[in-house]
Amino acid sequence: MALLGAWFGSINFGALFQLASRLAAVESLGTLLGFVNFLGNLGAVLFTLLFGWSKDTLGSFGWGFAILAPLTALTLAAGLRILSERKKPRRPAWEGYPS
Repeated sequence: MALLGAWFGSINFGALFQLASRLAAVESLGTLLGFVNFLGNLGAVLFTLLFGWSKDTLGSFGWGFAILAPLTALTLAAGLRILSERKKPRRPAWEGYPS
């Protein structure tokens, strides 16, 4: 289960990098991807603490999921907005790859 969780978690994390790369110019792509990585790691630590706190304080992981669900919906809405506003990315996906 841990391996499956890591696999599916990395797919979602990869999607954040894809969305971020569509927003950035080539010159600032490294900085933006580093920032997305920072946010992902910060979220992983904070959500782990949140789940532990909710289990210790309230006796159930349910409240941790209750907090995580709206945050996930908010992230989904933001991603859909990014994709709908930018029908054409700033640069093609294949730019920068050797031919």
